[in-house]
Amino acid sequence: MRYLYDEARNRRLKTVELVIGEALWHGRARRPRRDDHDLVGVRIEWRESALRAAVKQAGAIWRPRQKLWEMTWETVRALGIGNRVVTG
Repeated sequence: MRYLYDEARNRRLKTVELVIGEALWHGRARRPRRDDHDLVGVRIEWRESALRAAVKQAGAIWRPRQKLWEMTWETVRALGIGNRVVTG
């Protein structure tokens, strides 16, 4: 059961789902969620000096062998650079 709210008409609707079929299904395993204090590697190009300065200011550490910046997941989220995290 679920409720839907129609603010324009000041109404609350109560809905139900109707099951009309069933089949076997195996979902994909989810990656574990990251904790804010987990360390991750982030790739930042040399020419992105403003972003490099921002991660330095946030406490990130440059790892020259991997050519990555190491920082907490919390910092990555705060800077909005989750798409730059290197996995694997």
